[in-house]
Amino acid sequence: MIDIHDAHHAASTWRDFFIHIATIVLGLCIAVGLEQGVEYIHHRRELAETRKELAIERKINIVRFSVETEEFHRFVPILQNNLAIFVYLRQHPGKPLPANYGTLRWGIMSVPMLDNAWIAAQHNGAVDYMPQSEARNNAQIYSRLNGLTQQIRDARTAYAECQRFRIVDPDQAHLSPEQLDQEIDLVSRALFAYRTMANGMTNLHFSFPDFTPAPSSADYRAITHSQTQSADEQRDHDAAEREIDTFTNYEHSLDQNEGSE
Repeated sequence: MIDIHDAHHAASTWRDFFIHIATIVLGLCIAVGLEQGVEYIHHRRELAETRKELAIERKINIVRFSVETEEFHRFVPILQNNLAIFVYLRQHPGKPLPANYGTLRWGIMSVPMLDNAWIAAQHNGAVDYMPQSEARNNAQIYSRLNGLTQQIRDARTAYAECQRFRIVDPDQAHLSPEQLDQEIDLVSRALFAYRTMANGMTNLHFSFPDFTPAPSSADYRAITHSQTQSADEQRDHDAAEREIDTFTNYEHSLDQNEGSE
């Protein structure tokens, strides 16, 4: 609050009047300038703290990303073997499962990505004081991280559904042909959910290479047995890459122009 006090005596001449007005205006300018200076320092300090918190959160997410990649490579073969078990039982009714198939395994670990620091930066207004390129870059990272978190949850939900048969009878040998058909469908859905998740991780790594290691395109294509692309599929893939390059290069040029101003 700025207090303005009246003069001790009224102005007796025009000169005194203008001096009085000038003094008030000068005082207001100094007060506003000081207030804005304090506010600027506060926002700069808040922005510096926000950048520090975002950097820490990014390091945490990179570690979580690498763990999720490791778990993808560990668990997908297990899920594929579970599918092979159900397929064998469906195709060979009444026959015991060969020993080389092993047993059904369902243990998995998954970790969501964090976004607490980014949410706080949006709420406290620190994002408004970032250069546009920095704010846009952070927004893109967290958009992809949030998308990945949802894909992880979807994959875990699909995988959990595969185990529902165990509520009634945990022995897969007792499943009817209809139940085996359902399990084959459920495990296939779960595998496709992990394929979608791996695709998202690959795209995130492509845009932000410090998120590594990531599943390769060959890793997630192998789930649907589509490692080899036809000529038409390769053309579609090349066209998509050109389109991605178009907006990526444009955004990069905006960042460079902003830095040169």
